[in-house]
Amino acid sequence: MKDILLNILAVIWFFGVILGTIIIGIFGLMMILGNMKVMLVSGFATSPNGYFLCFMGGIIFAITGWVPAFRKCYFKLPWLYPFGIILMMNTFILAIAESILAEGFSVIDETRHMIAISIIIVQFIACRLLMCLYLQKKPMILHKYDVLE
Repeated sequence: MKDILLNILAVIWFFGVILGTIIIGIFGLMMILGNMKVMLVSGFATSPNGYFLCFMGGIIFAITGWVPAFRKCYFKLPWLYPFGIILMMNTFILAIAESILAEGFSVIDETRHMIAISIIIVQFIACRLLMCLYLQKKPMILHKYDVLE
């Protein structure tokens, strides 16, 4: 009976929270890119909100990994763990770029705008390379064990 209740709770968590987090994460990436586009087109800074999205998504995926009943989602759907980690890494990379761009566009100066754009291009490439190196050294493999707590 306890296993049935935990499975029902895991299904509710997946459909109620994880899928919503994935959808909000994907739209959040588009929102961050939209904010950056607005800054580039208008020349004025907007308030960066990428860190908040990264924080909230990270908390949801961390709770899923910490709670044994929710952790079943990662074993039933093996693509979910790498997808969540890579989604959060990409959100964090874009949040850094968004804050650098907002800081660079906080003053109306063409040279400062160009420097900020150059910095985010270098930052984006460097962070993606670091992410690739990290994932190459530490692949995201879940070792399935017999008894889930």
